[in-house]
Amino acid sequence: MQQPEAYLGNITTCIGPSGAIESQKTKDFLRSFKNAVEQWAERIIHTKGQD
Repeated sequence: MQQPEAYLGNITTCIGPSGAIESQKTKDFLRSFKNAVEQWAERIIHTKGQD
């Protein structure tokens, strides 16, 4: 991962009137992205200082 960023297309169709994410596909994508960022951060933390 070069940098933690994600792009969400047509986000207005994924968010309901209450502001909650209603699209299961979007929820799954965001959960997957969150997991990838966590793994990336852990690698950075554990490799820092091992240069």
